[in-house]
Amino acid sequence: MLKNSFTVFFVLLIFFSCNSPKKEYKEIKKTAINSSYPDGYVGDKNCVSCHKKETNLWKGSHHDLAMQVANDSTVLGDFNDVSTVIDKVSYHFYRKDGGFFVNIKEIDGSVNDYQIKYTFGFTPLQQYLVDFDKGRKQVLRVTWDTLKKRWYHQYKGDIIPQHDWLHWTRGAQNWNTMCAECHSTNLKKNYFIEKDSFYTTYSVINVSCESCHGPGEKHLQWAEGDQKSKDYHILNSTTKIQQINDCAPCHSRRSKLTQNLTPGLTYEDQYMIQSLTPNLYFRDGQIMDEDYVVGSFLQSKMYHSSVKCSNCHDPHSMQLKFQGNTLCLQCHINTVYNTPKHHFHKMDTEESQCINCHMTGRTYMGNDFRRDHSFRIPRPDQSVKYKTPNACTGCHKDKSDKWAADYIVKWYGSKRRDHFSDALILSTKPSLSAKEKEKLNAFITDTKYPYIARATAIENMQITTNDDYVSLLKTLNDSSALVKYKTLQKFNALPLEQRASIALKHIADTVKLVRVGAANLIIDLDLNTLQEPERSKAVAALEDYKEMLFASADF
Repeated sequence: MLKNSFTVFFVLLIFFSCNSPKKEYKEIKKTAINSSYPDGYVGDKNCVSCHKKETNLWKGSHHDLAMQVANDSTVLGDFNDVSTVIDKVSYHFYRKDGGFFVNIKEIDGSVNDYQIKYTFGFTPLQQYLVDFDKGRKQVLRVTWDTLKKRWYHQYKGDIIPQHDWLHWTRGAQNWNTMCAECHSTNLKKNYFIEKDSFYTTYSVINVSCESCHGPGEKHLQWAEGDQKSKDYHILNSTTKIQQINDCAPCHSRRSKLTQNLTPGLTYEDQYMIQSLTPNLYFRDGQIMDEDYVVGSFLQSKMYHSSVKCSNCHDPHSMQLKFQGNTLCLQCHINTVYNTPKHHFHKMDTEESQCINCHMTGRTYMGNDFRRDHSFRIPRPDQSVKYKTPNACTGCHKDKSDKWAADYIVKWYGSKRRDHFSDALILSTKPSLSAKEKEKLNAFITDTKYPYIARATAIENMQITTNDDYVSLLKTLNDSSALVKYKTLQKFNALPLEQRASIALKHIADTVKLVRVGAANLIIDLDLNTLQEPERSKAVAALEDYKEMLFASADF
């Protein structure tokens, strides 16, 4: 399935490349990484004089230390003539002329030395970047565990041959494609298809003020002027939607719709979030693979009750605002929830912590434990039926899911609250009864449920009859752009005439994601058969679609 998807992608990319006016590429300075401030970006040094408190909170944060030039004060790994062999790959870490180097002997016997140019992160792990040809930078597989002070491999035990995309010298560990946008400010990837080369630039090496607040030039002019205007010319995200637009580009698993990324712009005009796909998420929507938080947060009752990122996290230090249950008790009544009558565990223990029941987690990148932000009530009854994880047996590993489910009934009764996960699981079944189809059709149109769950259910749905298509017509006009996009995708198997009839109603949608979904239905349509203004709208939508393809041409 994945292979076929890549095939379709590259066929379309070649089609659009060959049928588009020749793009004139400006030569970019081959000092691929620069320190100038284009596009109105002035750098964090111009912010500190007025914003000392925020700057001090930001200093030393994950954003501040996202990427640094490798030197004695930034490199945490042991490069003092240390050797190790991991998964049949030999490493020797050493210093030379003030620099940091690694000698790597691959499993095929090839040996190369690389100089460490940059660091990524600082805790619980630190990664290292080296230079390759054609403007590429690659992230070493070998990683420094800053907690245990040791070298290790992510995905330990996997023997990855050098021709594999997952090998550290290839696509999966390519900085320009996979990492750069979320580790630096005003990152311009600048991938040129004709040369298969990158001329990647950024304004500031790390995630600094303007990554979130946008370019500061006009704000600086306002600050240095009479300050009479109430337009500060700076982004200040205060609502949950604004914070999703601000944070989700880097804190979600997603694909890009454009190469021209703009801080604060509506998320669905720049990105498409990854749906709750099996193998990336469990069938009930719990995290499995890395989803970078927002995909699970959008499922939560918290998000739908207008809870936003900054209610729990300080936006500058990234730290939690409070420790322990105090964080949750900002909203939840202490006497109702912070008591053994609710959680049935001894007070002031790990077992009595809200997050250990409602925010279970998984370890990624070898040692980085991250919590599920869907804030769900444990459902061991679902685990019994569908083998999904639950918080109870996550701690009580010597007990069965049935044991946990029985205790839930004993403590809280036999009735479970209505939850979208029941319908989401239903959508993954290979075949449905008439009653199950009716339930699923009701779910995908009910906006009280999370839109990411409804969109995923639509993606999972098996279309076997014309009646199945009829049931999707309602979601074509959903309030969620993602739901509309996933619905449009389901009509792709219809004959061209029917596809075009549906697509032409959505090619001028106000949200780019929907326009891209509509354009996908009319790729093979002769636009000369359309009258104005439909023809111009279709041309514009296909330009959006082409832009999406080029945005990921290097992937």
